[in-house]
Amino acid sequence: MRTRNNGFSLVELLVTLSIVGIGLGLMSTLAKPSQRQLFANDAKAMFQQARFESIKRNVAMAVVWDESSKSLKMLANTANAMTCTATTVLQTKSVSDYRWISITNQLPGGSTKGIIWLPNSTIKGCDGNALSLWGHRFIVEDSRSDKQSTIQIMSGGRISLE
Repeated sequence: MRTRNNGFSLVELLVTLSIVGIGLGLMSTLAKPSQRQLFANDAKAMFQQARFESIKRNVAMAVVWDESSKSLKMLANTANAMTCTATTVLQTKSVSDYRWISITNQLPGGSTKGIIWLPNSTIKGCDGNALSLWGHRFIVEDSRSDKQSTIQIMSGGRISLE
């Protein structure tokens, strides 16, 4: 007479765990942040780093969007200069390093658009004027979808990523 087994065998447990493990492994590759999110995080970090460098070096630091090379650059000014045309490039983030993104630059300035952090932690636009009360935007868009990340730079120096 056969007895009924109410449990499960070790082999069945191992097969089930291996199937679950393979499934989780495949799902984790899909959970990576998008190229849009990566560039937006890097750009926000560059805006914040420029503020810290400005205080540390006691010189004005500019963060500008270079339309010709499609890159965001952090520039160090000389001791007394407060411009967006400095020649010392400290950091560059190029769109070509990321896939499927495009930029909409709403930062202040004429031919050179960006911001200037002063050593006293105040912020100005490349046009020499203070930022508007509502701030300015640097928008990173995913060219494959309608998703976008917006870096909002406020007149008080607050930088947020939406």
